[in-house]
Amino acid sequence: DADVHPGATEICDGKDNDCDGAVDEDLECVVLRGRTYVAATGASLAGAAVVVKAAGDCAIGQSIPGALKTLTTSPDGLYSTPLAPDSYCLEATAAGYTKMISVDLTLAVGDARRVDFGFQGADEATTWINVCGRVRDAGDLSPLEDASVKLGADNAANIVTASDTGADGDYCLGGVDLTKAQSWPMTAIADGYFPKLETPDGFTANVVNIVDFDLTPDPATACFEDGFEGDVSAWTASAPRWADGPPRSKT
Repeated sequence: DADVHPGATEICDGKDNDCDGAVDEDLECVVLRGRTYVAATGASLAGAAVVVKAAGDCAIGQSIPGALKTLTTSPDGLYSTPLAPDSYCLEATAAGYTKMISVDLTLAVGDARRVDFGFQGADEATTWINVCGRVRDAGDLSPLEDASVKLGADNAANIVTASDTGADGDYCLGGVDLTKAQSWPMTAIADGYFPKLETPDGFTANVVNIVDFDLTPDPATACFEDGFEGDVSAWTASAPRWADGPPRSKT
């Protein structure tokens, strides 16, 4: 490996480039990870190629040179790689399936981004869309775990698909048939926060779109929760007591 030798410059690649016994030391690397799977069934797709490129270099109908890194998904269809903070896009290919790309991603220090690819069979008539993103607190930008993200009309009966966020506040919705919904609003909901509605300009088949949500805390909920702080384990119920016996009705 030409990038690994004594005196080499350490870069965000998960390797000990300078052979000093430490990996990616003194760097502020970000993590990009995800999964490849068959959109129609949800089955993991192993051995897919995920290519990291500079933002603007990914396209469905053409091949633009300039791969920065090429990854191969595991038997579970998983991939993960450290990257330097910058703007990127992804191309994903697998034998027998239509090529996929992501929209451009801007990765900042401390980011951990998830991008899943739900592949369409090369001869498959169904057109699929994929959307990933994250849910954060609008104030301190901390990730919100177990938030619910829904894709579809705001009427619950018309929800196309939904997902709960992981520890990094990330979610991915995939394997969604482009013809199954007439409108595409998205809603994020989390305990203690106001819900937020986003209406993307539109989704493109075989492109992973990114929709992020920054939620504002609901003060009413926070005040309610604060009112019950403290140890209530010793609370007991008891009958009322009166010094001179129970009150008597006047006649």
